[in-house]
Amino acid sequence: MATPNFPLPRCGLCPAGAGEIRFYPQTPNRFQALFRPPLTTTGNTPMIHYTNQQSLTAAQFADVLNRSGIHRPTADLPRLQTMLDEADILWTAWDGERLVGVARALTDYAYACYLSDLAVDAACQRQGIGKTLVAHLQAQIGADVALILLAAANAMDYYPKIGFEALDNGFIIRRRPF
Repeated sequence: MATPNFPLPRCGLCPAGAGEIRFYPQTPNRFQALFRPPLTTTGNTPMIHYTNQQSLTAAQFADVLNRSGIHRPTADLPRLQTMLDEADILWTAWDGERLVGVARALTDYAYACYLSDLAVDAACQRQGIGKTLVAHLQAQIGADVALILLAAANAMDYYPKIGFEALDNGFIIRRRPF
């Protein structure tokens, strides 16, 4: 599945239906995103740009994490920098120069991929940015790699809407609190 090469409309400003993403099952537990290009808009409406080619600073990462409401050690910039440096995949969503979303993952590119962070600026949520970041990630890892995540309690209803299946057979050794 190819990664789309067009930006989707700015959060909150796109016409109804523009840049819509629908998920259809390919095989059990796997989903393919089908993209429809955004509608043409008049004027200079900013667009969301998705990329896996732009590096982030720890401060930029902390800022979008804080604006998203996700719980991460955002005051510990060296730790955040290590999280960025050691990630295998980093997809970002930009509204001009402003970072509005990030998907950070660890993978072996053959069997499993752990989506460790999916964060979207709260002001831009419910516009398809998180869904698009996941779709780009899925396109990059391919259909033979399982995408796995741990969801925050307040996000448990979100992930099934974008194609994830809840599991009962996982275990964790927790990190010390931050």
